[in-house]
Amino acid sequence: LFDEKLALVIASIKTDFSIPVMLEDKVEVKTKVYHISSKSLKMAQLLIDSTTGELKAKCESVMVCFRKSDPHTEIIPQHWRSQFG
Repeated sequence: LFDEKLALVIASIKTDFSIPVMLEDKVEVKTKVYHISSKSLKMAQLLIDSTTGELKAKCESVMVCFRKSDPHTEIIPQHWRSQFG
């Protein structure tokens, strides 16, 4: 998400691969936002092989809301929060 003044940027990401993902693989990414604080959110993601249904990787990431004009964090706007339902 972003608008003319704010953006969510990745602050941290961790990926554990159970099966290698090759460039030609078709994968589906399932994402769930499981925690929202005032200025950041945490997501869990699964990378699943679209053909076989095998779980290829699990990811956890933290995204932070930043003001685009300078490197300062901002509170995540309420209308963004409501989209993570």
